[in-house]
Amino acid sequence: MKYARTCILLPSERLDILFFDVAALRRLLAGGMPVDQARAQAIARHVPPSVWHHELKLARMDDTSQLGRVIMLKPDDLMLDVFAVTIRGVGRFQLASGCPLPARLEFDWAVLSDTTLTLY
Repeated sequence: MKYARTCILLPSERLDILFFDVAALRRLLAGGMPVDQARAQAIARHVPPSVWHHELKLARMDDTSQLGRVIMLKPDDLMLDVFAVTIRGVGRFQLASGCPLPARLEFDWAVLSDTTLTLY
């Protein structure tokens, strides 16, 4: 049985920009923008691919229950270091929590909520 691992990232303007870009992507998809155009916007805004796929899935299911400052990430979009996490296309973020991450931590997916990253 796997357990969740939670860490806190130091606040960053880059995280705020990521959440702003995902919110804009949600508005584009909800407004009926064609998927290929919305995908181009996601790429231009450096939204990680797993976030794009999850947001597209939610939009196709017309699921607005996960609105807010919460995004889903797959392991391909995260690189873990002992005291930092790198999000593909966004940057490296230092851990605020004093607990280092194991060198080879395995997880299936992650939830980023504001500055809290939970690995499952």
